[in-house]
Amino acid sequence: MSEDRQRPVVVATFPNAWEADLSQQYLLDAGIPAWVETAGLDNPLRLAAGGTRMIRLFVPRERADEARSVLDDLAPAPGEPEEPDAEWAPATGRMPLWVRMAGGVLLAGLIISAIPAGLRMPVALLALGGWFVWRRHARRRLVRSHDDASGESDARP
Repeated sequence: MSEDRQRPVVVATFPNAWEADLSQQYLLDAGIPAWVETAGLDNPLRLAAGGTRMIRLFVPRERADEARSVLDDLAPAPGEPEEPDAEWAPATGRMPLWVRMAGGVLLAGLIISAIPAGLRMPVALLALGGWFVWRRHARRRLVRSHDDASGESDARP
């Protein structure tokens, strides 16, 4: 019976070592001794037993309830919406400006590197001209949609 009391118990399981190590550190900071089952490789990107099992977090049996309580404070309550990230605007569905700019620079670099050196200037001028035509057409369509919204039609009596 005394041997059973000293055996550690599993208080949580995790799909990767990073989450397990983070929870272990949280318990250690709370004063609860805790240890993580090793997955065979000693690096933060390891998976449990070839990625098929979950990594277990152990604590002494007498501290199990306290450890579960501490870990429950980490997880959001079921049904409770998570706080939206200040950088991301889910209501608008738009990415932050820095993400769009980085994507544009990356795309421009890929396009430029795919064009032979002798054709870069003609292709750039052609693309710039196409962009101006597209913008002019888009503005004209935008103005027409506002004119039609007033209830007036193009035909006059």
